[in-house]
Amino acid sequence: MIETDDFLADLERYLHEAAERRDAGAPARRPLPGRRFAAVALALAGVAVVIALGRGALSSPSHDVTATPPSVTPWPTPTPPSPQVEAQGKRIASRAIADVGYSGTCRTAPDAVPAVVDTPLSPAIRNLLPGLAAPGFDPARLRLEPMTARGVLRSGARQLSLGSGLTLTVYVLDGLPVGGLKDPAGCLGARLAVAASLAAGKPAAVRRSAVSHLRAVRDTAPDLQTLMLQLGRTGHQGWSGAGLPVWSQRALRPGLTQSGSAGKGRSVYVAIAERHATHVVVHMRKPFTVPVEQGFYGLVLPRGTGRVMLEETAADGTVVATHSVR
Repeated sequence: MIETDDFLADLERYLHEAAERRDAGAPARRPLPGRRFAAVALALAGVAVVIALGRGALSSPSHDVTATPPSVTPWPTPTPPSPQVEAQGKRIASRAIADVGYSGTCRTAPDAVPAVVDTPLSPAIRNLLPGLAAPGFDPARLRLEPMTARGVLRSGARQLSLGSGLTLTVYVLDGLPVGGLKDPAGCLGARLAVAASLAAGKPAAVRRSAVSHLRAVRDTAPDLQTLMLQLGRTGHQGWSGAGLPVWSQRALRPGLTQSGSAGKGRSVYVAIAERHATHVVVHMRKPFTVPVEQGFYGLVLPRGTGRVMLEETAADGTVVATHSVR
């Protein structure tokens, strides 16, 4: 590769020496023919252009020149709807839901024992609890009661030991355990049609707000799944449960999912940890640590402990979240 600065220096030295020879009376060389002279001149001009371009592309700008980046016009930020627009849209959505509430299109699904289905785990759940996407135990062993859910996911079913004598049974339903619709898509279409009629003549922002509110209603969300949690205690019959509906517009969030009495004045707590937490340090008069099992942890606190601080901690000791209970 040619170093342009060295090339120009050699060229300048050559021209200087040629001028000195000419001034000293050296015999003049035979002039080039016209065509050859023109070709050489054109070639030198081309070299000069290439060198100039190379210098412009490879060399840094001089210190006394400030390079000004081209101006970029940012995209305009959408203006959020006003509270008045949101209120009108919500009223129209509520009216549309009520108007089709007793129609055959929006009737509740009949209760039935949900079949085992291969529906993929919702990203709204998997993003926080990626372990539930892996195969667990056969969900047919759960012996579920009749409900309105469309099925129980083959992945996601598992039983976890949380320490302190706590066990947690986890599974995921496709749909809602109670109150699920037979035809969610058809019901949403009927609600949108009524809303369009009610919003006729209204500003476009009001119509958009009504549609947004209707699409956020959980019973017509096509990707709705319910994370089911059943908490049991060693040596005790029965369990307490919780169902967490999750869909694309409502992601699963970490935090407390269940609390209750463990008898003798004690309280039991179950929570979903931040994704990178491996254990939880419980700060009280006598601090102790509980493990995080596939994203869940639980603890039993005796009476009279007052407010307790929990530190969800990663494997390297970094505290990723803090919570307080009581």
